[in-house]
Amino acid sequence: CYQCGKTFLKIDNAAELYPNFRNNSVSPNFNFTLDILLQCVKEGSNSPYWANYYTHCTEEDLRNPKFIDKLNRVKDQFG
Repeated sequence: CYQCGKTFLKIDNAAELYPNFRNNSVSPNFNFTLDILLQCVKEGSNSPYWANYYTHCTEEDLRNPKFIDKLNRVKDQFG
């Protein structure tokens, strides 16, 4: 789902299409560690985050570059 103010959109059959992507929350917590942050800065890339961080975070995050096709499908459905 996407929600911003009074705008709420929901994908039909989302559980069937995207069963792993359930983290629909907003949090003030940083979900990375200093060593991962420093690696990202050193490499000038977010790759260390996606490659080395906790899989329970990266494998259920639609922003992970390996899920670009699914992210694009979601964007297409939302128009």
